[in-house]
Amino acid sequence: MPDIEVTATPRGFAVFGDEVVTDYGHKVRIQQSSSAMKDACWMFIDKEEGVPGELPACDVAVHMTVDQATAIRDRLTAWIESVPAPE
Repeated sequence: MPDIEVTATPRGFAVFGDEVVTDYGHKVRIQQSSSAMKDACWMFIDKEEGVPGELPACDVAVHMTVDQATAIRDRLTAWIESVPAPE
């Protein structure tokens, strides 16, 4: 697994790596949640006006527990491993 730089928000919450910009212009970033009840993170998905793509500009934030984030990671890993390696 690659090393991911962990920085902090002005309020001290961890931000994991730089945002990832997708093919359709979405900016995805992962940040530690402020939840005092459980360990959780936010996955923010932002799209700005004027970015090419068929989807409308929108901002979405998904709040996940460790179990939910693990389930998403496992599904992404399954997809990644199904893609043929480049020659």
